[in-house]
Amino acid sequence: MPPENHPLVFVYGTLKRGFHNHRVMEEAGAQFVCAGATVTCFPLVQSGLPFLLHRPGEGHRVEGEIFRVPTAAGWERLDRLEGHPTFYRRKITPIQGDEGDLYAAWTYFLARADKDLARLPPLCAYGRDSGAAVG
Repeated sequence: MPPENHPLVFVYGTLKRGFHNHRVMEEAGAQFVCAGATVTCFPLVQSGLPFLLHRPGEGHRVEGEIFRVPTAAGWERLDRLEGHPTFYRRKITPIQGDEGDLYAAWTYFLARADKDLARLPPLCAYGRDSGAAVG
């Protein structure tokens, strides 16, 4: 499915505002929509970089930000950074916005299963000083 049919992306790591790869979002022409969290729990782990593992029902509801990416060139820029589809792979994921609205947004998941990463404690959000999430 082409990203133009679903122009939203949910970012949970270094692409968020205030983090070092957010400049790529700006280069992609991305427009902030709202903060949000995955409807389904997933393990978000950190080993240098944040990795979202496609293991629905494990981990926590992952907090992040929703952006609108209006052009194919913008998606190409994001896919190049994320190594889609070989390193990370985009999947449409239900996201609940901070006002309670539901969105369907592309989310980048690690493309290959990694047993070492799966053993790391899951986080609710990347970049928090508190480290691993509670509950």
